[in-house]
Amino acid sequence: MIPRFALSLLMCLFVLCATPARALPKWTRQYGMPCGGCHTVPPRLNDFGRAFQANNFTIPGTQLSLRKNAMPLSGIALFSAERNQTSGKSSADFRSLKLFAVEPIFFGSRTGVYYANPIAVSNDPSRAAWSVDDIFVTLPIAGARGQWTATAGQWMPMLNQWSGHNLFTRTAPSALQLGTDTFSFAGHTPGIRVDFFDNRGAGTPDGDFFSAGIPFKGHIGFGRSTRLGSSNGVFAHVFRRKGGASLGGFGYAGSGNWLGGLLWTRDLGTNFTVWGIASLGEDSAGETRRLSVEADRYFGGRLAVTGRLEWTDGVRSELSPVAAITFFPFKEPIMRATLELTQRRGDRSVALLARGLF
Repeated sequence: MIPRFALSLLMCLFVLCATPARALPKWTRQYGMPCGGCHTVPPRLNDFGRAFQANNFTIPGTQLSLRKNAMPLSGIALFSAERNQTSGKSSADFRSLKLFAVEPIFFGSRTGVYYANPIAVSNDPSRAAWSVDDIFVTLPIAGARGQWTATAGQWMPMLNQWSGHNLFTRTAPSALQLGTDTFSFAGHTPGIRVDFFDNRGAGTPDGDFFSAGIPFKGHIGFGRSTRLGSSNGVFAHVFRRKGGASLGGFGYAGSGNWLGGLLWTRDLGTNFTVWGIASLGEDSAGETRRLSVEADRYFGGRLAVTGRLEWTDGVRSELSPVAAITFFPFKEPIMRATLELTQRRGDRSVALLARGLF
């Protein structure tokens, strides 16, 4: 199995290396900015990138400079090769092609956004070949700079203190991902929500953030794959960000289930980031306590080293380390390769993921 595994891996890398050098993500094309304007090491955001995200993916006062002829879509093609050391099984295959369509909506000095993240093709047996992660519309509803916004569609309940799109690893931290029976702060949830950011439109990521909403049961997809049910409780997330650090809390209650926790992040200079998430919840399986702590170290804008420790107690007790090395072989981040080692109870695996961006 090993030679076949290595051969398949090399084929994956060859396909991605053939990506044209001019193929850059959407925002670099539309704003004419380098990727380093928003990222320390992609996908990790710097202060400017966080301000851009918090301002509904716009740079305050620059809407007239948008390049109207830029290609409106970006995409990520994901390949992976994995060796499970416990079972002795190996696999290497194309995994998915994700598309991203993001467009700002201007209301004078206030901004909203349309966001869509369909999965065009997927090899994941748990989802259809065509499916949707996030699709929503955010509109300003109050405040001179649109500090209050309303969002409807399908989205990740956790506000942008933490974002699954900015991870170097394959999976979200267990303190968010495990959730309750039917709800996860790192999942993709249909519903409605109201957000507040006191410095929206001011060109800074620092300030007070608040989000609260009602998730629905089901999932938004293509055609008959859409299944929407009744409301599924309520959730909220509040945090304060200042000078590269943030501290906040989040909570959910619904259908007899509940979940609450704290989230802390900190930039230690420009090349080192640490964060921690602690959560406590209860669902039909019982009460669970979870802790996720991660550190990311960046080198030269093209290399990142990640270490994460996951602790779970309650229904199941487990301590799980995750380590990853991410490398960009080209000056422009059109390709990203990540070597990841995961140790769980009865599951020790090594995986190499290659992502091609356009």
